[in-house]
Amino acid sequence: MIRLLLLPFMFAKKFIWMFIWHFIYFFLCRPKLLIVALAALIAGGLWYVKNVDNSPRLAPVAAEVVLPTFKHTPQKANGRFATDLVSTLDDDGLAYYGQQYQYAMFNTKDGRPYLWVAHDMLFGKITPYKMFTTKRGNRCRKFTEMLHTPNAAHLRDGIGCERKKGGGWCRLPAKATPNCEIGFRPNGVIDKIKGLF
Repeated sequence: MIRLLLLPFMFAKKFIWMFIWHFIYFFLCRPKLLIVALAALIAGGLWYVKNVDNSPRLAPVAAEVVLPTFKHTPQKANGRFATDLVSTLDDDGLAYYGQQYQYAMFNTKDGRPYLWVAHDMLFGKITPYKMFTTKRGNRCRKFTEMLHTPNAAHLRDGIGCERKKGGGWCRLPAKATPNCEIGFRPNGVIDKIKGLF
């Protein structure tokens, strides 16, 4: 009885092995065809990796944004001891900034500023530049940023690098090594966004 139940699986196993053997035999008898097929497979894989971008896309809040009136004069903040204003944002501000930063790095064309406004006291401009690939295979972009918060405003240069496992773009100082080894925190959305910075 058990053999009768296993009979379809035995036939399927024989059919699969027969198919694999004929497939291998077909190409072994035609080495030129095998080389062409392997070259096409490798070329297709390289094209897919280079041209197909499966990165997540965040929709912009508005197509046309006008920045509010500045309450603070932006100060250059590229020095080693300068305060990064992103670290001073509250959870809501950080979540909103994180979305805008990710969108700008994923979607904005080289050298084009991306403007965003959360409210009259929290707004900014991110300008990403040409993408480059590091020796470790990370895709990175340099960027300049103007960030206006309720307490201050800054002008800052930085490097953003895309995590290989689809974790978005991390944000690094301009003179940092372009390499993201920071992982997401496992708890909520806010913790994930905080993990980016």
